[in-house]
Amino acid sequence: MGIVKNAKIYLYIVVAAFALSACAKRDSDFAARKNGAGAPIVNGQQAANADAAAAAAGYNVDIMKIQNPVQSGNGLSVISTVSVNSKQYQIQTTHYQTGQISSTSQSFDGATFEVSGVCGSDTCSPYYLVISITRNNQRIKQMAMRKYFTYTGEVSTRDLAMSLGANEFMTMQDIINTFDQAVVAQ
Repeated sequence: MGIVKNAKIYLYIVVAAFALSACAKRDSDFAARKNGAGAPIVNGQQAANADAAAAAAGYNVDIMKIQNPVQSGNGLSVISTVSVNSKQYQIQTTHYQTGQISSTSQSFDGATFEVSGVCGSDTCSPYYLVISITRNNQRIKQMAMRKYFTYTGEVSTRDLAMSLGANEFMTMQDIINTFDQAVVAQ
């Protein structure tokens, strides 16, 4: 009877170990998620929930690319590409001084995309992009990305992204602080 009891205890330990390792893998999968531009997501499960809610509202949206800034008059212009229900759209922000928020608004597929960008330095690296999506004054999703431009062709390892649900929208400064404090498994 003692051997059977010990075997059951060992079996429970093995089952518990497998269960815990499965949970750890699932959490690490969320931590390893990346947006369409290849930036690691800093808020894995929260972003997955925001993506699912936006999809349920009819919007599969993601940031696909942020191009290097180009000189535009006395400022720098940054063009970003977003995917909205499998269609690609470009948005542009222009910056005349470091830390200045440049905003624009565009409509895609019946939703309003409020776009804000900030250059974190004179070369606009890092660049912070925030896109808040609404339809009929109802929040759908907020996406954000921090982009470091390398100017040498290599991929930056410091880019980060996040997605927030309808009741989780943040200010630009709160998003910048979140990115600057984030530690993400690459």
